[in-house]
Amino acid sequence: TTPTPGDFKGYWSECAPSHSVRTQEAAPSGKVEAWLLVTNEGDHRRVKVFWKPLPPWDRHSEWVDYVVSILPRSEQGAIIPSQEKRFSFDNQTVDSGDVLQGEVFESGRSYEIRISANNSHGHTDYTTMTVPKSQDTPSAPTDLRSEFVDDDTIQLSWTLLPTAQTRLRGYVVFWREWIPVNNMYQWE
Repeated sequence: TTPTPGDFKGYWSECAPSHSVRTQEAAPSGKVEAWLLVTNEGDHRRVKVFWKPLPPWDRHSEWVDYVVSILPRSEQGAIIPSQEKRFSFDNQTVDSGDVLQGEVFESGRSYEIRISANNSHGHTDYTTMTVPKSQDTPSAPTDLRSEFVDDDTIQLSWTLLPTAQTRLRGYVVFWREWIPVNNMYQWE
């Protein structure tokens, strides 16, 4: 015979009362996703560091600071630890980016930039990026083409640049939404 819902009475118990448990804080895990925007300004460069905050499951605490370190390199490419400079950014939970104010990035020198998320229990592994010498810095593509695909998609393409001495790991595409104003569009 086929069982009916009445045949199962008494097989299920009442649900247990709910309990809240808070795990102990620990050092953040994972790595900070970060990238650089380097612009030339005469004989020096301006560097802006962008990063995405760690997701809640990697933070492991209520408070996480982000520490950015600048490490100049010698002519031979070795890091000069005695010239390290550090900047701390307090508990940022939204996408962020900061120009390293007052810092002079000499055109003829390369730098290593490190970023980590830190709390009172430790820090993540460093995300390491390079600010190359000006003459080794690849330029942005100039033949950028865009093609409308559908309401949610645009395809971008460009010709790869000749390889510079610096290894190019990829491109960062910045975009902004167009907002209609008086039947015209402007950057938001």
